Amino acid sequence: MRRAIITGPTPGKKLIHFGGSRYSLFDLASDPAELKDLVGDPEALRPVMTRMQQFRGGLNEVEVGGARR
Repeated sequence: MRRAIITGPTPGKKLIHFGGSRYSLFDLASDPAELKDLVGDPEALRPVMTRMQQFRGGLNEVEVGGARR
């Protein structure tokens, strides 16, 4: 399962959560092809991670089972 959030002025920064502690972060203004992962840059990651946690804190997540036949 993946989750993503885009924050900041358009086009913004995109944080993708792949589950567990796996993330990728891209600056869509300077890297629209998402080739340079910024997840190792704490100053770039911190505000986007905070925004994702705030957003997810307001959601009720549910697991959806497979389709029934």
